[in-house]
Amino acid sequence: MTYPCITLHIQENVSFSWENDYSNVASSDLEGLLLQSRHAVTSLEAELERRQLRRGLGGLSRVDDCWIRLQKQARQIQIRGRLDDKGKKQAKIAVGSLNGVTEKSANFYREFLQDVLHDCGSEFVILCAAALGKHRVVNLKKDDRISLLGRIKTEMQTIKVSALSVIAKDYQMPSGQAGYSRSAFLPLDEMGANVILEATRKDRNLLGIALPDAHETLPYIVIPHQICANIMRLYTS
Repeated sequence: MTYPCITLHIQENVSFSWENDYSNVASSDLEGLLLQSRHAVTSLEAELERRQLRRGLGGLSRVDDCWIRLQKQARQIQIRGRLDDKGKKQAKIAVGSLNGVTEKSANFYREFLQDVLHDCGSEFVILCAAALGKHRVVNLKKDDRISLLGRIKTEMQTIKVSALSVIAKDYQMPSGQAGYSRSAFLPLDEMGANVILEATRKDRNLLGIALPDAHETLPYIVIPHQICANIMRLYTS
């Protein structure tokens, strides 16, 4: 007998192979065996399909997995027009990271978000935050983070959702327009405040906060060119 094999049982201690002659087997027994065989085939096919699916998922690269998550999140936002609770939490963490409110171990996350902000815009920072989160990005290898950034840049039109720009404004995300240097991003933490204080110490020009008349318009800081140059010199030196 070769294995694996199937043995058919119709009574205790009464069995035979499906390759044998059925002439001595009652029709009722054959019908019962046929029904169970069909169930067995269905069960085997389902299990093989599950295993093939697991192998397929296991074969995905980390970049592919992240991209699929971005696509899924974009579809959800397109339908719902908003972030879910988990996405809102991740977006707040991302904004905090960009503003320098993060532990040292998460610098990779901030750098990745800065790259996305500069190259793709604030809406894609929100999308990456909601779909991937800090830990997934931090745990990527450097080459994978670069590859993921490249894929977002080249294929971002396929996951662009209009609601994301509105959400980004709700979180007061900067626009991330090209032309601003990623290396000159100054977090407004204690170190950043000291740099600004030093840059304005001996300059007659002062920083000013423009307060809008309408509530829907956000206030902004007016920085004279000379002070901006001083800040750049102190921060990048």
